[in-house]
Amino acid sequence: MSRPCYSFLFLVFFPLFCFSQSYVVQGKVVSKINDEPIVGADVFYDGTSIGTLTDTNGFFELDSKTPINSPLVIQYMGYKTVLIQSTETSFNQVYLEEAVTQLEGVVLEPDTWSRAKKMRIFKKEFLGRTNHRSSILNPEVIRLYYKASNKTLYAYADVPIEITNKKLGYKIKFHLIDFEVTFHNSEGALDAVHKSYYAGTSQFTDLEKDPDKRMIKLRNETYLGSLLHFFRSMYESRLTEEGYQLFQRGSIISENVAYSYQLEEGMLVAEQKIENLGVLYEGKSSLIKVITNPIFVDSYGIFLPPDSIEIGGVMGVHRVGSMLPSDYAYGNNNMD
Repeated sequence: MSRPCYSFLFLVFFPLFCFSQSYVVQGKVVSKINDEPIVGADVFYDGTSIGTLTDTNGFFELDSKTPINSPLVIQYMGYKTVLIQSTETSFNQVYLEEAVTQLEGVVLEPDTWSRAKKMRIFKKEFLGRTNHRSSILNPEVIRLYYKASNKTLYAYADVPIEITNKKLGYKIKFHLIDFEVTFHNSEGALDAVHKSYYAGTSQFTDLEKDPDKRMIKLRNETYLGSLLHFFRSMYESRLTEEGYQLFQRGSIISENVAYSYQLEEGMLVAEQKIENLGVLYEGKSSLIKVITNPIFVDSYGIFLPPDSIEIGGVMGVHRVGSMLPSDYAYGNNNMD
């Protein structure tokens, strides 16, 4: 079974932090095969709505208006995806390598599940279990495999998975890097899910040029109480002011009991001192389990490493289907 091809500069897999005084990034994208410019390549900051296409000469220019700490992603059909994490704002040339289909070096066990069953589980665990009316436009690109010996469902896609959320007004192009769902038993019922994990890069575009007030209201409602809202509030030292209560074994605790902070070069270095931290927001409970410390948080609410915590409860049911771009600004359409 093949996996999508990616080329990572500085071994970057997920958003890392860079701090540049200039917010305009320029460069040229060319093919490593023949040094010809690549026209129409996607260039965007991962997890945001900030993106553009290369012009007829392969050039691009991005102006984020505000500093953005996500990696720059460059993608074009038939070529390996490049992720760039750098403080540089100008790139003479970025070379894209031709993508070569690679077979996994494992012998697959017989898959005993139907595609319909696997797709049903994939949609629930990938899109989430909310009522945001999100749908996958190209399910045919998703390859699904259930491995009975470890009770795990895997998903692969060589091209972006295209998702629309008509309720929030976004189209998302998600480049799947990894997807796994493990179960307590071999039946594969949704209530038997033990753990789900997915990773990839995402690009947001508005379905409408000028979202109406109703759509903006829904976006704001989705933002409040989200993981993005939680970590932005943490960065701004406003968890209590924003309405969050923290718990340990059912007892309310203060923020300084739950976390210790240090600000380094504009980035919040947070250590979660409670392994299983309860979080309550407007009567809805979530659980944040720390896996590794410290957690690095920027002003956008992006946290690292992405697998440093596990999320349960209300925050945990929100997945790609109800995601907001990292540059989303509460009360406005976006930060641009």
